[in-house]
Amino acid sequence: MLLPAVCISKISEAQLPDSLKTHIDSAFHFMQRSLYSKRVNWDAEKTAAYAAAATATNKEALFPVIANVYKKLDDHHGWFEQYNDKIRLPWKDTRQPTEPMKKEWAKGPKVAALMIGNIAYLRIPGMHVYNQQQIDYCANWLADSVQSLAAKSPKGWIIDLRLNTGGNIVPMMSGIASFFPEGVLSYYLDSDDKAVSGAVIKNKVYIQEDTIKANLKKTLPDLSKQKVAVLIGRSTGSSGEGVAYNFMNRKNTRLFGENSAGVANATEGFLFNSQQSYFLLTTSQLGNKNKKPAPETLKPHVQVAVDDNFETPINDLTVKEALKWLK
Repeated sequence: MLLPAVCISKISEAQLPDSLKTHIDSAFHFMQRSLYSKRVNWDAEKTAAYAAAATATNKEALFPVIANVYKKLDDHHGWFEQYNDKIRLPWKDTRQPTEPMKKEWAKGPKVAALMIGNIAYLRIPGMHVYNQQQIDYCANWLADSVQSLAAKSPKGWIIDLRLNTGGNIVPMMSGIASFFPEGVLSYYLDSDDKAVSGAVIKNKVYIQEDTIKANLKKTLPDLSKQKVAVLIGRSTGSSGEGVAYNFMNRKNTRLFGENSAGVANATEGFLFNSQQSYFLLTTSQLGNKNKKPAPETLKPHVQVAVDDNFETPINDLTVKEALKWLK
């Protein structure tokens, strides 16, 4: 005799120990907060998960069950891990970093600030910092470089984001806030394009969710009307793309280089299971001040063939193209 699927579901659910059922339910609760949650039939997947977990004896054994559902989100920006297991889908962009990129990364994070003739060149690295002391340090590190270059009265600026794989956007935007006009800067949007949070520039300070999240020691100079060329490429990802998108919506600005890495969105982390399980999930889109969603891959105004030279920027092909426009 065949039992209806609903009966099978109830039987499987009833057979699960409370601890395992709670673990599955918690995982589903967080996964449903994903920007891509509409890609998954949650009722069907939970039924299947309960059934697959019927022979599990502990939470560790549930990893493949949860990972199977996580993969269906097709989230290439986040990951799921618990105990000694982890699943992370690779970025969809399969282009590999260039040898000059690898060489520069090997030196460690670096804000490069120099003059190329009468043009200021500022390279902003990824900033994977999350405690307040680190955030403040990186924001001031960048802001000090901006102030040093601004004191030389450059005719224009090159902001190089090609080595910026992301991290925390707060110290990045805090250090360069004065490049943007006062008022609403950007929003984070849900899957229905509704704003869930936003950022503004007030008195040349970057404010996110109505809060100043980085403490600058000095006031930044007003650079909101400066001509700016922004360099992006295959390794410009995540928050690096967020910075680039803010510049895309700024007047007197052009982007040069290659398409970005394709993860121009925002993530959130979720701990559960007594901090033994963790999701990093893409939860929102980037949006401009008019709440227009950003494409996940940013395309520069001027495509430039790859010929990186981070050691001598004046000999870098993308820098040369930016200089032509700035001059």
